[in-house]
Amino acid sequence: IAGGIGISVVIGFLYIAIVKLLPHHMIFVLAFLNTAVILFLFILGIVSDNVAMYVIMGIFLLLNSISICCLRNRLDLVLVMLKTSANFITQNPSIFLTALAQLLLTSIITIFYMYSTVAISSIIEHKNYQK
Repeated sequence: IAGGIGISVVIGFLYIAIVKLLPHHMIFVLAFLNTAVILFLFILGIVSDNVAMYVIMGIFLLLNSISICCLRNRLDLVLVMLKTSANFITQNPSIFLTALAQLLLTSIITIFYMYSTVAISSIIEHKNYQK
C-alpha cells in the first residue's frame, strides 16, 4: 500500500510538471489517448465478435469524436484553467496533505470497522456454539 501511495504521489508531481511545461500538448495527448482506448475497445469488440461491445464502443467513439470537434474552440479556456490550477498547486503544496490526511482517516475507520465486524461475528459464533 505504501508503495502504491508513493508511486501515485510521484505520478501526480510528474503530471503537474508536464502540465506546467507543456499544457497545450498535454490536452491533445490526453484527447488522443482517450480516443485510442475507445478505438482499441471497438476493434476488440469486432475481433471477439461481441456485438454489444462494438456497438457501445462505436457509439462512444462517435460521441467522443463529435465532442472533440465541437469543443476544440474551448481548448484555450481549458488551457488557462489548467495552467492556473497547476500554478496554484505548486504554490500551495500543503494541498497534498489534505489527501494524505483523508487517506489516513479512511484507513483508520476501515480498520475499525473490520475489527468491529470480526468481533461481532466472533461473539455471535461463540453464542451459537454454546447452545
